[in-house]
Amino acid sequence: MFGLYGIVISNCQKILGSTNIGYFFFTLINIILGLIAFANTFRIMRDLKVPILFRIICLLIYGIIPAFIGHIIINVKDTIYSLSIVLLISALIKMIHNEEKAFWNKKSEWILYVFASILVILTRNNGIHLSVILSLAILIKLIKSKKIDKKKITIIVIPIMISEIIIKTITIYYGVIPGRKSEMYSLFMQQSARYVYFYENEVTEYEREVLSKTFAYYGVKARYDPILSDRIKETFGNISVEYIKVYIVQFMKHPNIYIDATLNMIYRMFTIDYIYPKYETTFASEYDKTKFEEPQIESLEEYRTKLYDYYKIYEDLPIVNLLCGFGVYNCLSVITLTFLIRDKRKKEIYIYIPIIVTIIILILSPIVYFRYCLPIVFATPILLAHYLSKKDNLANSFNIERKDL
Repeated sequence: MFGLYGIVISNCQKILGSTNIGYFFFTLINIILGLIAFANTFRIMRDLKVPILFRIICLLIYGIIPAFIGHIIINVKDTIYSLSIVLLISALIKMIHNEEKAFWNKKSEWILYVFASILVILTRNNGIHLSVILSLAILIKLIKSKKIDKKKITIIVIPIMISEIIIKTITIYYGVIPGRKSEMYSLFMQQSARYVYFYENEVTEYEREVLSKTFAYYGVKARYDPILSDRIKETFGNISVEYIKVYIVQFMKHPNIYIDATLNMIYRMFTIDYIYPKYETTFASEYDKTKFEEPQIESLEEYRTKLYDYYKIYEDLPIVNLLCGFGVYNCLSVITLTFLIRDKRKKEIYIYIPIIVTIIILILSPIVYFRYCLPIVFATPILLAHYLSKKDNLANSFNIERKDL
């Protein structure tokens, strides 16, 4: 993702002499992909015969709710990744519901799956984990149903192969430095830090020595923040077998500490009235000495202010303001998945694998940001449409007559 960002902006800087033009073109990429992804969801809704009223509501949400349009028109690095998830879920819906008739033999269908999978892997580091898990699940499903063949295996595996070749080539050519391992261990360090914060008197000399090699043990009192693991994570040393043993021993002593540490970090993920908007943030000099820093265009400041004021209107409206946060979308996704399991629609659970993996990633993340939740926010309308398309199940869920839908 940063590679694409750098290529677009640096070339505009060299050729056109303006970083701001580079930001414009990068935002244009976001907008075009957003139009493709959301327009495709309406195609899926049409094929699933989703009620027209729901489609109109989705159109309004896509077009005016800041959680959607506000994130598409700014340079947030997770936007393209999140839109790719929407495309991937759309492809999965077609795969699950139309695999016997057209999906594997219709180029436009499986090419969308391949394209979306490649984008998912290339635009975020943990995209490869999501893609591998999804690919394995689909392969197992095909093997169990005895419907696997070389063509299907190729379609499923090729996005991973192509993406890895691209990543390896870029890494070698540009000498990319591998990402920090502290990201994947942040939750565990946060749990250990909370243990030290509350039960330092129970930490043995051996445990203190092991923990000191893992993070800044003696700075825990000053650094520990219940909802953010960054200040502990940034002192990461290394993960050893000894640390894993200490981690387990301390968990057995006070499991509630580990649970509390986790809940403190993720509770906002399902708090529907929590609004933490970042779409009003514009790229300026938030980070000192950034390579692509360029002053804001002062003549546009009035329009940026008006746009921000427009967003604020929705945040202040009752009920509608819930759609400006990310909690309601996370809750709706989990609820529809629960209903799907309850209704015994087992084969359709594959559609939710990108969401399940995203939730796991959120739990392991240093903090729950809006942009981390964007894949779920963007995908919620199509997930709801998919579930509501089964009118008999909807009627059973609310104990009403089908004719009333």
